[in-house]
Amino acid sequence: MMEDMSYEDWKAERQQYLDSRSSYQVQLDELWQLANTSNEFYFGLGKQIDQRESSKVPVAGAGTVEFLSIASELMKVPARFFIPARVVYGLLEGAEYLAREKSGL
Repeated sequence: MMEDMSYEDWKAERQQYLDSRSSYQVQLDELWQLANTSNEFYFGLGKQIDQRESSKVPVAGAGTVEFLSIASELMKVPARFFIPARVVYGLLEGAEYLAREKSGL
């Protein structure tokens, strides 16, 4: 039955059904929609998602890479004007590169 229907026919049939509902049915439908719009309702995965998120193993060295990345970004401007800052910037860039290589990020 549905396979033989075009999209326009389906839309017309659906609209006819929606128009024929009583106000009580409309209220019940709206209440049902408000009560059932969560991932828990649709997929039943609420607890599983929480467990998976809490059990994630952090990538070794991710914090180091983030720290070195921020530090090297902060040293970009001083490195343009001060030679010692260029040395520090170069060391930070090299350390960040090595940390990325080791951690696989």
